Amino acid sequence: MKSLQFFSFCLFLLGCHCSPQEVTLYSSTGCTGSSVYINGDVPDLAAVGFNDIANSALKNGIWIFYENGNYNAVGGQTLLFWSINYCSDFDPEERNMVSSLRYAGKQDSLNGETFSLYEGYFFTGQEYWSDTDNADLGDFNDRATSLMITGQSPWTIYSDNGFGGMPLCFYPDTYIEAGFERIDLGYFADLAMYGFDKAVSSVAKGCFGKNIVRLSHPANKSTSSHAGMVMNKQ
Repeated sequence: MKSLQFFSFCLFLLGCHCSPQEVTLYSSTGCTGSSVYINGDVPDLAAVGFNDIANSALKNGIWIFYENGNYNAVGGQTLLFWSINYCSDFDPEERNMVSSLRYAGKQDSLNGETFSLYEGYFFTGQEYWSDTDNADLGDFNDRATSLMITGQSPWTIYSDNGFGGMPLCFYPDTYIEAGFERIDLGYFADLAMYGFDKAVSSVAKGCFGKNIVRLSHPANKSTSSHAGMVMNKQ
């Protein structure tokens, strides 16, 4: 699973600039006031003295904010943002609300090719993260109810271990760009819509089989460096 990382580095590989996923929360709007810097998953913001305090955030990467601790394990509102070094205020009803948060993808790269399975709808609860094929999900077998993929590669989920049973291929469906940076992602908040609620047993990088999930229109490109959405309460 994805490990906590408290230090990050800027990598230059094959001429590509890769910046880390990081966020700074602020107690006031306009990214002002007291603040806390975060570059890893935080299941309880009370541990860093910032529970229900955030009014704005400077975000780099794909970040999921939760109304309650432990990533809304007991329900609550979920906020999903993908941003490239962008400061924004939370909407008035979202201010002083965030109690936990985590990133999706690789910590040291904005567009690493990964998948994350989540135990709850809207990317809540426990997470199973990987950047490679997984023939056996271990104790996460048949537990996933939502899926996030990052990077430009599609991923295929299977109903049986060992890449057996029914395959279903997912493509990243949106991206943003700013300068040399780019973020691609696909977010699927309810796998029951595709007949895969608590039915994922293995995952492979690439698209295999005839069953494909992608938007009915081309990838949704934002010309700005920020996009996001609010998920309903569970």
